[in-house]
Amino acid sequence: MDELRLAVVEQADILCQEYMRREEESGVFPAYKANGMAYIRFAKEEKELFKLLYMRDRSRESIPSDSEHLAKMENLVYDNTGLSGLEAKLFHLEMWAYVHGIAVMFATGFFELDWDLVSKMITDMYQGLRKQYGKE
Repeated sequence: MDELRLAVVEQADILCQEYMRREEESGVFPAYKANGMAYIRFAKEEKELFKLLYMRDRSRESIPSDSEHLAKMENLVYDNTGLSGLEAKLFHLEMWAYVHGIAVMFATGFFELDWDLVSKMITDMYQGLRKQYGKE
């Protein structure tokens, strides 16, 4: 049963990464924002898979601290803001926590937001963090 669960988690992760790849390639949003929008879209359209990936008890799992995706996001933060090292990590962590909160609201049916409003909210948070880190 554990092997089946692991296989489903792996396939769900592949699908989530595909959402991110497609959103980035669409060119609608800059690459960093596209990843956040895709994460939220995945939560909206694939509620149960999102919950399986990002809302399960992971206290007994070994969670890699430095994944390829995390490195990519930190590089995008650097490219867009000039922040590096710990500042880039913190910037991304704060941004991801915000995006994750919106995604959870969609996944749990807490409420539906207009997609343009979601885009504005993410931009506002991003701009606020840039100001906080002195990178307006």
